[in-house]
Amino acid sequence: MDTLHNNTNTNENNTMLSEMEDRLNQQFNEEVNIAMIFLNNNIILSDFVKNFNEKGGFIYSTNPLMEEIIKGVDPNEMHSGASLAMCLRVCQYKLRNMTE
Repeated sequence: MDTLHNNTNTNENNTMLSEMEDRLNQQFNEEVNIAMIFLNNNIILSDFVKNFNEKGGFIYSTNPLMEEIIKGVDPNEMHSGASLAMCLRVCQYKLRNMTE
């Protein structure tokens, strides 16, 4: 009986984790879409992200354009530093691989 109970709990936990992962992925994809819309409407910032290659990464950049990018891609201040950096890396990938 304990094995059956444990299997049921494991299945329920796996389902719950899968649903949480799906929600997080959906939210992150929405944040990337917001960022891409912003960047696609500003060629200077878009080019900056596309060609960015500073040693410390996006979050440690002292380039003044970063403040404008952060305000534009995260107007509601929903990102942590890590999620913003990941978002910008996904945007960078998309910008580098866009077909016109």
